[in-house]
Amino acid sequence: MSFRCFPRWFLPLLLLCVCLSIVACGDDDDDDNDDAAGDDDSGDDDDNDTAGDDDNDTAGDDDDDTGGDDDDDTPSPEDLIAEGRYWLQAGEPERARVSFLAALEFDPENAEAHYGVTLSGGLRYWELISLISGFLVDPENGHTNPEGLAAKDIDINRELIRQIIAFLQDGVFGPVAETTRASSDWLAEHGDPPFYIEDVPVTWVVETVAWLGEEFDGAERLGCTAIANIFDGFGGSLLALEFDYNISYIMEVDFNGDVIEIIAAVVDFLDEMLTAPGYPNNFMIDEDMIDLVHESRLYLGSGMVGLKATLRSLRSETDDQADDVIAYDDANENGVFDDGEAYMLPGYGTLNAEDMALVAALEDALFDLGRAFLDRTDLDLEPGVDNPFHASSLNGLLSVLGVPPLIPDFLTVNVADFYENLEPDSIRNFLETLVGLLQMILPDAG
Repeated sequence: MSFRCFPRWFLPLLLLCVCLSIVACGDDDDDDNDDAAGDDDSGDDDDNDTAGDDDNDTAGDDDDDTGGDDDDDTPSPEDLIAEGRYWLQAGEPERARVSFLAALEFDPENAEAHYGVTLSGGLRYWELISLISGFLVDPENGHTNPEGLAAKDIDINRELIRQIIAFLQDGVFGPVAETTRASSDWLAEHGDPPFYIEDVPVTWVVETVAWLGEEFDGAERLGCTAIANIFDGFGGSLLALEFDYNISYIMEVDFNGDVIEIIAAVVDFLDEMLTAPGYPNNFMIDEDMIDLVHESRLYLGSGMVGLKATLRSLRSETDDQADDVIAYDDANENGVFDDGEAYMLPGYGTLNAEDMALVAALEDALFDLGRAFLDRTDLDLEPGVDNPFHASSLNGLLSVLGVPPLIPDFLTVNVADFYENLEPDSIRNFLETLVGLLQMILPDAG
């Protein structure tokens, strides 16, 4: 099976966003609308009339006059795991995550619950990615203002936008990543026993484009954790920045061209924001958020390095790939990954040669960038050795996209120096340099 539901520019554009983050660098409360155990809908202990609740007259509850006590109202970890599985298969990853977390409160050593938390966390992020991407690329949105940024007033809803970013980081990105990381670490320490589930939908905007199934193991765990870390780091970095413009103006960028045209348009838009005389504070760091930027640096680096670890884990598998969520096409049926064999990914099917080259280029570029983020930190991959980001590592990506490798080998970015000397204007200054460089390399966006 081979099908394409995502535009080819999506992954490279995501890489650009992550690269730009070099300079941008509690659990969700289950409410009364969820159907997870403990709320007021079906399957809980408030409103329904099933055995074990507190409203009916069935033996075992705490409202009737028959025998039994209210200890029977407490769902077992097995019940909560079954409930989490149900929500995963229903396409509700956040509800599933809440159920699996509730199971861990009863049994912190339950491997199935830990895998459920990790899988639902990864799917929760994917859900957000698809919704945001669908909004950005929809040509019907019509967010066009030909007057230019310099002519626009500061967004009167700027504080609302900042509050939305804060809500996403404090209530969504951060908590999801935190629980995903914790369960992933537990599983890594306990041998990665596989988790089996099938018929879990993968959606793109509002369309189901693939079904997961059925073995979820180390490679999938690492992938979910990498995505969670990147989003957590990116969200924290955004939260630390000063925005003196209406963030919705990014909708003016035409996301319907080829990948290089889209990247060039984004770069030109950044240049417009940086040079608009009315907005001198764009991308300045809030002094109270310096610590958050440093923390976000670790998550970004861990996430980018984790993507390479995901593919390395996949390539090391020797089991039958037919039921894996992410797998490789064992064309010669020898039970190991060989050069020339292709990955199989949800939503893409079996990757063709061009796709495999793109993934390999992204893998190398992100690893080089992630290693630079972690340089001179407690997570440094090579303590005592300087690991700046080699901008030329992007040449492989440019080549796959049909652009000549224009970035010279000597061009490096010492990320560690940047973070060790972080000042309120560091990000703005670096962005100005980066945008100028990219405009020299990229074609005119027109």
